[in-house]
Amino acid sequence: MISPDRLVGSGSKAEPAGGVYGSAVPREQQLLNRGPGKNGGSDVMSHQARPPRWTVQEMDDFEQARALLNAVIAEYSALIAEAPSREAAQALHAERVPLLAERDRLTADDQERVAEILREMPGRLSAVRAGGRGD
Repeated sequence: MISPDRLVGSGSKAEPAGGVYGSAVPREQQLLNRGPGKNGGSDVMSHQARPPRWTVQEMDDFEQARALLNAVIAEYSALIAEAPSREAAQALHAERVPLLAERDRLTADDQERVAEILREMPGRLSAVRAGGRGD
């Protein structure tokens, strides 16, 4: 039997300190020696990883645009809840529906639309917060 001090753990599974191949090379080095693509490539991060799809600025802009859409949607929801009549609530709901669809369609790939939202939505948010319509 292998003594507990000769075991190294990775998660709940312990293996001999010599590694899975019984050599004196540590397990981490054995994994690195196998290189990318071997054993399905799932246990070793490839040093040839794909470049990021978007820049940090593009992702920041996308997240800000989505946050603005969410803020406008939330304001409409609050106005709908406080609407004085069913007709007023339905009118506000009709204004909110396209925003929900826009939020669902928006991707970081559509940087033109993201830029438009960043330009237009702050004014619309202010208008809706003031209790007016966001047109």
